[in-house]
Amino acid sequence: MLPRPMAQRQADADPGRGGDRQDEAALSARQDSKLVIAGRTSALAITGLDDAMKRAKAYEAAGVDAIFLAGGVTVEAIEAISSRSTSR
Repeated sequence: MLPRPMAQRQADADPGRGGDRQDEAALSARQDSKLVIAGRTSALAITGLDDAMKRAKAYEAAGVDAIFLAGGVTVEAIEAISSRSTSR
């Protein structure tokens, strides 16, 4: 199941945290270790690469298993964000 699109609102609910509290709630409520929790951001398309990188790092720090980059995605952007990840 994919998160509902947020492009109609802001790129994310809180730019400093890479999303909203739904991610934290999902992570703390997870009962099955096989369940993958993904953080989603439209920042790449809305506010640019630097902001998308900040949000990806915030999601990574929060402990999500994957990051879904929505809109404006290029190979170069994925490589730039991936190169800053510590979870490879």
